[in-house]
Amino acid sequence: MKLILHVTYHCASRENAEAFLNESNAAGIPDITRAEEGCLAYDFFFPEKGNDLLLVEKWESDELQAVHVTKDHIKKLQGIKAKYVESVTLEKFREA
Repeated sequence: MKLILHVTYHCASRENAEAFLNESNAAGIPDITRAEEGCLAYDFFFPEKGNDLLLVEKWESDELQAVHVTKDHIKKLQGIKAKYVESVTLEKFREA
């Protein structure tokens, strides 16, 4: 069963959200993640208004996503997140 995650990064300002995304992109995190085994989608979206940034991830399985969160580039992402993000909301969905 496929796993879909909606990760909402709540930032103090739109500038912080943009800086978080820009630094993540500069570190190559989205491209590295998209190349991982089992990653079907890893895409960021800005709402029309507000300071949030939405990440939509889609994985072939929970197990492959669990391996993903142990990778070095995700540890680097945690450091970037600490600079710009106030809190995170995570929603999980299943797809047959």
